[in-house]
Amino acid sequence: MCSWAILFILFAMGGEGQEHGPVFLMEPPPRLLFSNSSGARVACAAHGFPPPLLAWQLPDGTQVDSVSGLRQVLENGTLVFKPFAPAQFRQDVHAAVYRCRAHNTHGAIVSREMRAQAVIWQEWEARVSTSSAETGGPALLTCVVPTSFREHASVAAWYRDDTVLPATDHLSGSTLLMDEGWKLIVRSVRAEDARAQFSCSVLDSLTGERRRSAPAHIDIAPANTASAPRAITHGPWEGSVRRGGDVLLPCLVHASPPPTITWYREAASGVLRELREGEGGGRLVRAHDALSIRRAEPADAGRWACRAANAHGHLTLRLHLNLRAHLTVHAQPHTQVVNSGGTATINCTWSGYPAPRLEWLHNGIPLGAGVVGGRVRVSSSGEQLVISDVHRVDKGVYQCMARNEKDSAQASAELRLGDTAPELQYTFIEQVLRPGQVVTLKCSAAGSPPPHFTWLLDGQPLNTMNTRGHRYSIEQFVTKNKDVVSFLNITSVSSEDGGLYTCRATNSLGEVSHTSRLNIYGPPYVRPIGPIRAVAGRELVLYCPYSGYPVSSVKWERNGSPVEWESNSDGALRVTRVEPSHAGAYTCVVMGPHGEMAKKELQLFVSNPPEIEPFSFSANLQEGKRAQVSCSVISGDMPVHFTWLKDNQPIPSSLQVEERGADFFSNLVFKEVSAHHSGMYTCVASNSAAKVNYTAQLVVKVSPKWVIEPKNEAVLAGESVALHCQTTGSPTPQVTWLKPHTAYMIRIAAINQLDRSLFTEPVVVKTQEEAPSEAPTNVHVTPGGPGELHVSWRPPPREAWHGELLGYSVTCTEFGPGGIPVHNSSRTLTVNGWSATELSLSALRKFTRYEVRVRAFNGVAAGPASTPVSATTLEGVPESHPTRVTCSALSSSSMKVTWNPPPLGQHGGIIQGYKVIYTPLTSDHDVGEIKRVTTTDTYLHALRKYTNYSIQVLAFTNAGDGKRSPPVYCMTEEDVPSQPQKIKALAFSSDSVLVSWLPPLYPNGIISHYTVYFREAGRLGKHSSFTVSADKKTDIELMFQVRNLLESQLYEFWVSATTGSGEGESTPVVGQGPNARIPARIASFGGLIAVGVGQPALLTCTCVGAPAPRSRWTHGRTPVTHHAYYQVTHRGHLHIREVNEQSSGNFTCTASNTIGEDSIVYVVSAILPPAAPALSLQYTTASSIKLHWQLAATDVNEPILGYLLHYKQASEPDWHTAELSNEMTSYTMDMLKCGTTYKAKIQARNKISIGPPSEVLTATTRGGRPKPPKAEEHVYMNTTAIKINFYAWRDGGCPILGFRVSYRRAGSEHWIKVGDNLSSASHVLGDLTPGTWYELAIEASSDAGIERVTLFADTHTLTGARIPPLKPSSPIAGSVRQTSLRTVLLSCIASAVVVLCALAAVICLVQHKRKFFCISNDHYMRDDRKLSESNEAEREKLREGQKLYSSSSINGNEKSNDDSSAELYEISPYATFGVSAAHSLQFRTLARRDDDAAAPPHRRRHRACEHYRYDESSLSKCSTVEARHRLRAASAGTASGAATPAGWRDAHTDSDDNSDSAANTTTKGSGESPGSVYGSGRRSARTTSSGGPNGSDGLSGSFAPVPADISSLIDKYQQRKEQERRECTIHV
Repeated sequence: MCSWAILFILFAMGGEGQEHGPVFLMEPPPRLLFSNSSGARVACAAHGFPPPLLAWQLPDGTQVDSVSGLRQVLENGTLVFKPFAPAQFRQDVHAAVYRCRAHNTHGAIVSREMRAQAVIWQEWEARVSTSSAETGGPALLTCVVPTSFREHASVAAWYRDDTVLPATDHLSGSTLLMDEGWKLIVRSVRAEDARAQFSCSVLDSLTGERRRSAPAHIDIAPANTASAPRAITHGPWEGSVRRGGDVLLPCLVHASPPPTITWYREAASGVLRELREGEGGGRLVRAHDALSIRRAEPADAGRWACRAANAHGHLTLRLHLNLRAHLTVHAQPHTQVVNSGGTATINCTWSGYPAPRLEWLHNGIPLGAGVVGGRVRVSSSGEQLVISDVHRVDKGVYQCMARNEKDSAQASAELRLGDTAPELQYTFIEQVLRPGQVVTLKCSAAGSPPPHFTWLLDGQPLNTMNTRGHRYSIEQFVTKNKDVVSFLNITSVSSEDGGLYTCRATNSLGEVSHTSRLNIYGPPYVRPIGPIRAVAGRELVLYCPYSGYPVSSVKWERNGSPVEWESNSDGALRVTRVEPSHAGAYTCVVMGPHGEMAKKELQLFVSNPPEIEPFSFSANLQEGKRAQVSCSVISGDMPVHFTWLKDNQPIPSSLQVEERGADFFSNLVFKEVSAHHSGMYTCVASNSAAKVNYTAQLVVKVSPKWVIEPKNEAVLAGESVALHCQTTGSPTPQVTWLKPHTAYMIRIAAINQLDRSLFTEPVVVKTQEEAPSEAPTNVHVTPGGPGELHVSWRPPPREAWHGELLGYSVTCTEFGPGGIPVHNSSRTLTVNGWSATELSLSALRKFTRYEVRVRAFNGVAAGPASTPVSATTLEGVPESHPTRVTCSALSSSSMKVTWNPPPLGQHGGIIQGYKVIYTPLTSDHDVGEIKRVTTTDTYLHALRKYTNYSIQVLAFTNAGDGKRSPPVYCMTEEDVPSQPQKIKALAFSSDSVLVSWLPPLYPNGIISHYTVYFREAGRLGKHSSFTVSADKKTDIELMFQVRNLLESQLYEFWVSATTGSGEGESTPVVGQGPNARIPARIASFGGLIAVGVGQPALLTCTCVGAPAPRSRWTHGRTPVTHHAYYQVTHRGHLHIREVNEQSSGNFTCTASNTIGEDSIVYVVSAILPPAAPALSLQYTTASSIKLHWQLAATDVNEPILGYLLHYKQASEPDWHTAELSNEMTSYTMDMLKCGTTYKAKIQARNKISIGPPSEVLTATTRGGRPKPPKAEEHVYMNTTAIKINFYAWRDGGCPILGFRVSYRRAGSEHWIKVGDNLSSASHVLGDLTPGTWYELAIEASSDAGIERVTLFADTHTLTGARIPPLKPSSPIAGSVRQTSLRTVLLSCIASAVVVLCALAAVICLVQHKRKFFCISNDHYMRDDRKLSESNEAEREKLREGQKLYSSSSINGNEKSNDDSSAELYEISPYATFGVSAAHSLQFRTLARRDDDAAAPPHRRRHRACEHYRYDESSLSKCSTVEARHRLRAASAGTASGAATPAGWRDAHTDSDDNSDSAANTTTKGSGESPGSVYGSGRRSARTTSSGGPNGSDGLSGSFAPVPADISSLIDKYQQRKEQERRECTIHV
């Protein structure tokens, strides 16, 4: 689903499988402020293939490294500033400019500059300063903080006494907040305001600290009886606003009486211009003391002025408004492939304010100022980069960087090379070798297509030099990087192998070569040289093919004399321009150091190329004329061969062009030129030297002709139609059509053989609407909150509307890994109103790339979509938990935990790390610990031994923690136990001692047994022991009686515990000896016992002594007797049946006998379950609900271990549970359904139990059910089909998921279901019966619910006519049978209706309003809403809410008595009309969407109002129109003629009241023609003229656009018509 930008966003330019350069997914902010106490983390993320490497650098390119304790660069691209002490501040770390750099093999990009600034915490306070004030005047209060502190602070609230003042942004409140809340204006102070205390609360965004200022008072003076305006502040007012935001400009003056305020704009020259009423398109709203600017634009920035004046003087105040807007930059095209030598153009568009400076970078390096000329050029404005003659070095990523004083932004575009000429990557060097050695020469080249290598020796290909046998071999292959490598191998070189070796790489785009000499020791030798042919006028280089080394000289001779041409040490002879005299024999002479000499002779032949004399065709050739052109060669060697081309192709024989020629010329002969002959003609002349050409253009002027003529088309109303029109001619003809939704004035005159008649009165016709022809412009998409995108746009140009824009459709598509759209992820939202140009898309996936398109729609259809704009949503918390969590014990105190990241697409952002939550599952329910890591495994140390742990892992981003994984459980390994907690040794008898102890605090395993040790006191090294099985111990006490001891001997005792891992430490040694007389002692230990409320507890008290002791229990100081809560067992233990508030506290057991006394104390604590948290709602969005909770301050009995949040959809029975950690106090339920009610409750848990749930909280996400459209925008009909327009529905804030449509014939019982979850823009019901009423049921569903409407629609007859309405009494199938009682009731109701209507008509007549009540049908209404017959307010509400639609039929024969009223005509939907003299076009529609509609099925509305009169005009049958409102002459006496409107010829117009005119008008279906249930009820009138013998010939007409005043008249007419419809309609 799209869920209204993917952890890894792969742009459409490529994913895996298609490599591409890096693209930033997340850039650092332009400014980073952070506190030294908290530090900061800055994420940087980029995508590319191969995956790019990330690094941070300084502006000079120096790489940023980690600084111990201050700065850390993580592998994932995150830059971490660690908290630091003020003394550790470093300028180069904490106040520096940083950039993020991403690079891979295809290029590099750098982010915008981030200015980091660490803020050292200092003590601060806020205070309020006040201005002077007078009663009834304004007062200004300013919240003041230190200047350096304000940059990261904001005003949270203003207080009057202890009441928070509302943050009003309108002009109706008593106070105004200005300057982002730092200033408060009390608009009209009163005497009691002097007693009020005003204060402001300031929030430090870095630390979260909030402080409230000391209270301040307003010093209010009594108002003067008379005074001129005086300013309450000094200097101009400075205001600031973001683009598209709202701002208030105050005019703060004292004056009595109150002054009149006038507002001005101040020009750059200082001239003040008064604001006009309505200026700014309604954005500027004036009040008595302030000017409100809505949706601020760049033009609003600058200076303003207000002038306050009263009878005693005046004052002008200056105000300055600064506008700011975030910079956004787009580079287009995002990716382009250019062949070598081609031209690449990259355009940079930006938006923001102030205007930025633009800079271009290539692979992260500025292009510099030197690019204004040469091969790489930047336009003067910097908005276009042009790279001509593209080379291989030009490939990579280019960036357009925009900067202004406040912001910076960048956009990137990649330039890839397509087919490229070869470029050498590696070449060999000059070498000197001994004969017999092996030689390998290597060259490599890159290019596309891959180049092919050839090797040459002294300019001759080696494959043609057979004299060298098989000692030469050539190898060639392609590397992984697509470079071509070639080797030339020589197995055993000799001196004759020396010379100039050349490797040449060639492909279809060009060639490149490298030449270097191979020197082999030996005498001079010159290889044979064949004849050389040169072309006169061109350059020539002669190489001497010599070998041998060393060589002292190489010279050229001609006829035995040295040649004085340019030569070099290699023996190359260069001629800049070859002349015919240079031909002849030349000798190359090579000399060795010891006088050796070798020479060879060559012949040079010089050829002369042909030279063509320029020619041209006649400039005034018309179709049908003759033409001839001659191509002559004025110089060059013979013979010369001629060839002619047309448009770079051979001249086709079908053109019948004759070629005539001789030795040095060739003529083209055109016997009769036509349009097909136009083109570029090229003469190609060639000889043995060269081939040359010359081109001239032939233009044949041809009058316009039709290639494709428009044809009559029949089409379903509301559907699109294409009328094809194509012409040919030279110059190219211009084709014009009637513009859609445009008013025209038409008049007609009749012509016969004698004369032409006067023109008819002009009529105004208006063409119908068409879909907008252009897309909305300036589409911008910016991220809002996590999972939100803000879309803004501008309407398409006004001339492209082709009607009235009803709104916009915004489509967003989610892109997944690989840069491809996610299947079924697109969704469309509708915004109603042409001026609504913003939309927030919510419920989107976090940190995901989306592509957004916007379309404008009118009443016909939607126009083209805008160019897609991509944006990425902000980071959110991970939407899923880490997967495959495993743990394994490593020792008794450590374990290893591993996991995998959350699934792709559910990271919610860049994962900064993981938190491992590990909790020991012990009886005391210890709180778990959390370990933060950045890897996907970790080691946990210092764990409890032999303890079962619950392990959970969550991922976190900069936005917060994600979901915890389901717990896994691991137990640490067993270890030796700790020592038993306590030990006692008590004399038990004359030969025995009773030893008691408590179990170890940390068993560290399963205790197998205890060992009791004893020895005689003082005898070290020798002891005895007894083993006490742990299985035989009681549940409470551990005791052992050591027997056979000597009464007079003192013994020492100690105890240890043993597990499977061995014996643990022993207890401290205690001493005791047996005795016959034993004072009372207690072997039990007492201590703290924590028990849950309502649970039992047993307090042991084992006594020893001789004589036998007696024990007693006390609770506090009260003896424990028989009680409902207590019971003393026969062994002297105390059993508490139920621990509660009364049975908790200190319990003391005292044992005594005649010899002594002993006691122990138990502290019993009753632990309560946690109280129910207080659950509250923080906010809701369309897809989320944020909850907050807190515990009562008194609930501190036991630490809270966690929470259980239960939630469900209100309509569902089952609850869902989320387990939350104990540190959380808020939770966001996201991915919820829009417009849906949810219930939630929460419980806290401690180590005892889970507490009671909170009260159930009910909250509803934002949004509502779909809203049905107006009827005239909903359905369109023709003879056999009904089209339903789904675009007209409004979503109500929740995306519409689909539509369901059913229909049946009116009167039928069974519905026909045609589709579920229809999601297209419209749906057509086809194959219907002509001339039939149908009942339609349309349901639109969203998450918020289903909205259902029913309506009636009639198909037209086969002739296109409308059918009569259904009678109100038409029985429905299945309901024919009626009872007599029902008949009586219906008769009574009908009678009552008639009486009420008659009474209403009488009242209307008595009131002399000349208005008649009309009855209309409420055919279009919700199923659960009915019209109330007695409640007019409800009826009006239904009309205003577009739940009811009316229609009417109009008598076409009515005539107006007011000749001065203007009438308008509209082109009929069932009409034909002429479009031009060149071609007559008949266009016919089969239905009228809103103008020729039929009456409702049950009732009709009759109009007798005098405000609208309809007439019909006699027009050509090719110019039939619908009479809508005819334009008449201003004067009534038009029978004798009237003035013709300006712009028309023959100023004469016949009166419409002339009987002859009326006689010539024939109306089909005249009289009470039924109206439509879907429109305003205007009837369709078709007229036929009989102006000529055949009713059509002998007519002439003129056609002109309607002047502005006529268009205004149309608009006023439409407004008045709607008003009259309301006043002349009563709904029954």
